[in-house]
Amino acid sequence: MRLSKQQWLKARHDRETGMSYDDMAKKYKVSKAAIIKHAFNENWIRPDELTKAIKKRADEKVTGIVNPVTIAKRAQIIDSEAEKVAEVIKRHRTEVNGIRERLYSGLKLHKEANTLEQKKFAFCDIQAAKVASDALLNIHRIERQAWSIDEASLPENKSVITIQRSYGLQARN
Repeated sequence: MRLSKQQWLKARHDRETGMSYDDMAKKYKVSKAAIIKHAFNENWIRPDELTKAIKKRADEKVTGIVNPVTIAKRAQIIDSEAEKVAEVIKRHRTEVNGIRERLYSGLKLHKEANTLEQKKFAFCDIQAAKVASDALLNIHRIERQAWSIDEASLPENKSVITIQRSYGLQARN
């Protein structure tokens, strides 16, 4: 039995609201294969597949990879996108090294300081490195999410660092 356009619209609605292909075949008295073929040709999407389909389409639009694309064009687009992601990762590493240098500089100044004023100055460098690292961690996490870079390399739990302002000097009585 062939279905009319109106029946196919009803069948699509049934599928997209969660009905199985088997149940649809019984309801519309057509083969399961016919329904699957029609669903494939018209890109029917079930609610549980919707988020995945939207993400895939958005990725296609962002990267420029849409079907049909030649193998050479696809490889060129992938290479271009990989280069952009690599630049983000390289920049992240450079920024982290800058904070590390600031921290080490502050620690060295603190160790070499002889006066309370020098200790306070060194402490400000250490504190600035801590604040910058917190801000940078958030920026990196947001960028990695925006670029779909694996989050596994970033810690999930935020570390808590408490800074006490003793400046390395003993309390005076």
